[in-house]
Amino acid sequence: MKIKHLALWFVCLPILLLSFASCGNESSSPKDSNTDGGSGSAGNPADVWRNGEIGTVKKVSTIMNKGGYILGLDIKRNAKPLMKTMDGELDGGLPPTIPTIDFTESELNSTLVVIVPPYKEPAYAPYTVYFHPSKTVDVVSHYTDWTNELDVACFDDYPVVVNSIPMQTYAGMMWDVASDSTRDFITTTADDCIYQVMPDGSRDEIVCGLEGPSSLIMHPDGFLVVTTLPTYPADQAGALPLHGVRLYKVEIDTKTLTEIAEMPIPNDYETDQSFCGQFTYTQNWLPTTMWNPVALWGDGSFMLSDVGAGKVYKVSEDGSMIEEYATTNIAVAGLTVAHDVLYAVNSPVLGDKWDGEGPKIAKDATMSAWDEALGQWVDVTTLPGYINYPGDLSAQQTVVTCPQDMVDLGYMECFVPLAITMKLVPGQTATDPYIIVSDRATARIFQITLTYGTESDAGAAGASGTSGSAGSAGAAGGG
Repeated sequence: MKIKHLALWFVCLPILLLSFASCGNESSSPKDSNTDGGSGSAGNPADVWRNGEIGTVKKVSTIMNKGGYILGLDIKRNAKPLMKTMDGELDGGLPPTIPTIDFTESELNSTLVVIVPPYKEPAYAPYTVYFHPSKTVDVVSHYTDWTNELDVACFDDYPVVVNSIPMQTYAGMMWDVASDSTRDFITTTADDCIYQVMPDGSRDEIVCGLEGPSSLIMHPDGFLVVTTLPTYPADQAGALPLHGVRLYKVEIDTKTLTEIAEMPIPNDYETDQSFCGQFTYTQNWLPTTMWNPVALWGDGSFMLSDVGAGKVYKVSEDGSMIEEYATTNIAVAGLTVAHDVLYAVNSPVLGDKWDGEGPKIAKDATMSAWDEALGQWVDVTTLPGYINYPGDLSAQQTVVTCPQDMVDLGYMECFVPLAITMKLVPGQTATDPYIIVSDRATARIFQITLTYGTESDAGAAGASGTSGSAGSAGAAGGG
């Protein structure tokens, strides 16, 4: 926010009384009536988040590799490790589905909470895993008989490699987690509820009745914010949704659910998706390949990605205003807001040169930031490892306009794979801002470290005093 300081100047008009040497009380001294302005505020250190400024990439680290079909994660600040270790306390010890974090690459100074999804053949339940900066790991099981508790008929088998072990998971089953320093909450599209999960393995139902819960975040004021999938009419292929993506507020203590807003449904809304009508908690069809991430803007409003509309909406805190903030050609796989800058990761792009070889992945996933002044996305970095990745990452693709760099390489037609979903969470180490990105399609977690350069900037000048001069500029930010 820019604050304009207004200095009031009293101007004397002689109006024919030219003999007046001054106006005002003649006994007043100019020295007595003048005061200088105060000093300006301190500037920003070189490498902390800066409000409204887009960071540049300093390093991209792969902190988890071949870790499985992981989407939901969050950063849990000031968390304490559990009083007991979970090693050996689960039946048969730790399951092979628990991933590992490469602490030699990670510079985390907060606990990373990860939801490990369920697997089949062999069957393993979901787990909540806490990776602490002390390099200790806590694993808690909150579903002791999960196959009887979740709606799994809508999710096909999907082959993955976890810790070098081939496994089958449930394609399209989304999981998310939101945490503060003392509590953790989870949700999944296989259920219509949000639960608080406890260190002893128990779950407390907070709210139910959500049609396809999608993205979940914790608000600084202590409530939860959740999005839901658009709902489509049953057995009507090609029909527009009955309901758009909805945004809800969840009061934890009172266990109440309040709709904030429902996103509009344009005529060109996505209708070519993998739908399922076998959910027991709704009679409508739900798209199992969609993911609608939400993040909080500094003024209390929300940024929400509606993949079906190809838009990012800014929704006012009370839901009374919904405005189109940004559009996308390539599908947004995930987004976050860091100090009033919108960061998003776009899906990798497949290209076809019409040379008989068919489509192949030709462009890595790209992290971009929305430049408000330019009104467009600007690239921050790429997430490596997609080009020539085996397989097409998804059984379904949608046609997009080829990026110019792919046109220059001779690609005639371009696609993005559906169901590429990522969770982005910003954080700050003692020296650097960063964004954690989970990418379940390639079973990786990235830590993207950003920088604003090596120089600290100076603070703004102080306000003008009463008939005095402006204060001096603030000192440069500390390192």
